[in-house]
Amino acid sequence: MNICKTIATLLAVTLTSATTQASLSVDMFQPVDFPGWKVYQFFWDGGGTVDWTSAGMVVDLSQGDVYNYPYPDNRFVFEPLAIFPPPPEELYDTWIGPEGASVAGGAGDLGGGPQSLEGPQISVSWFITSTGYNGHIQIAQVTVSNDAMGTWKIISAGEMLEGVITPEPASLALFGLAIPALLRRQH
Repeated sequence: MNICKTIATLLAVTLTSATTQASLSVDMFQPVDFPGWKVYQFFWDGGGTVDWTSAGMVVDLSQGDVYNYPYPDNRFVFEPLAIFPPPPEELYDTWIGPEGASVAGGAGDLGGGPQSLEGPQISVSWFITSTGYNGHIQIAQVTVSNDAMGTWKIISAGEMLEGVITPEPASLALFGLAIPALLRRQH
C-alpha cells in the first residue's frame, strides 16, 4: 500500500513539474532599422521536458496594419533564414512556426473566425508532428504599424496570454493633435 502511494505521488509530482515548466512569453520592440513598425515575438518554453505541438492566435486591430513581406509569395509560415541576413523588410515579417509547422485553420477556440492570415484580423492555429521542440523557441512573430490599436491572444498547451496593442507615444501624440483640428473644422 505504501509503495502504491509513493508511486502515485511521484507520478503527480512529475506531471505537475511538466505542466508548470511549460510557459508562453512575448517580447515587444520597435526595430531601429524598420521605422514605423513594432514587433511582437511569441515564445514557448517547455523547460526541456514538454514538447511544443500546437498553438492558436487571434490578432484583432481596430486601426493600423499587420506587416506581411510581399515577396516572393507572401508566405506566413516561418522559413529558415538565408546564408546572408535578410533585409529588415523580410526579417520583421509576420509569421507562425517553427520550421515544419502546418496551418490547421482558424482559432475559433480563442473567439477568432475562420482562418485569416492577413491583418487587420488574424485567426490561425498551427501545429507540428515532430518532437524535440521542448526548449525556448520562437513560435510566432507579428509586426504591426506604430499606429495599431487592438488586441491579441495566443494559446498553446493550455497556457494562454493576451494583450492590448496600443499606438506608440509619437503616433498617439499626433492622433491627439489631429482631434482638435478635426473638431475645429466641424464648427
